[in-house]
Amino acid sequence: MVVDLGSAVPLGTVTARWTGGRTPAARVETSTDGLTYRQAGTLAGRSTSSLRLQGTARYVALAVQNGAPHGGARLVSLALTGGR
Repeated sequence: MVVDLGSAVPLGTVTARWTGGRTPAARVETSTDGLTYRQAGTLAGRSTSSLRLQGTARYVALAVQNGAPHGGARLVSLALTGGR
């Protein structure tokens, strides 16, 4: 999943919330142009997990590692807060 923030903005925190089931770990990546992404970190496999981001970006991507397991959780919300 890729979120377009409309323009490059200072990043704060990304929070993912999942339904019950086996919650996957997810890699968070950021980009200013939508073509070149850099890894920002990994969200732990919990029903709610957050990651503090650094820098600015226009695009924030969430990639589930190893695909969604059978009986796995589904993403309910992905929230991004701005930094300063």
